[in-house]
Amino acid sequence: RTIDYEPGNSIIPPPYQTEPLEVKHNNPVPAIIGVIAMLIGIGLAVFWSLSNPSTDEAPIAMEAGSIGMVQGPVSSIRVTEDTPLRAGQRLHVLWDNNWYMGTAMHVDPTNGEVIIRYDGWGEQYDELVPRNRLRLVK
Repeated sequence: RTIDYEPGNSIIPPPYQTEPLEVKHNNPVPAIIGVIAMLIGIGLAVFWSLSNPSTDEAPIAMEAGSIGMVQGPVSSIRVTEDTPLRAGQRLHVLWDNNWYMGTAMHVDPTNGEVIIRYDGWGEQYDELVPRNRLRLVK
């Protein structure tokens, strides 16, 4: 590769400037407005996030008798590998040492696992449940 060069033209860059640059601070208003705008933006973001909670997060602090928990005695009829199940069937489901009401949304014919939708909970909480956590509703 060639460089067009004419005698007298330097191809070496000039040395870096070593003298300090003079910075003029004329008006602080733009900086103050920028800080205020940033604080308002942060405040709006916090307000929006608190007033519009994400639906992807699980509810916090569930109490006894909360959404979908079984009220009264839990069925004693265990679901085994041989128990016939169908979509739409109501079941008691064990989750976190508590029993909940649920509906079978799909039954896997190969391994017998069941997709459960818990009563009062959206489809984002559907769960693939093994049969040993299920009881038939009487």
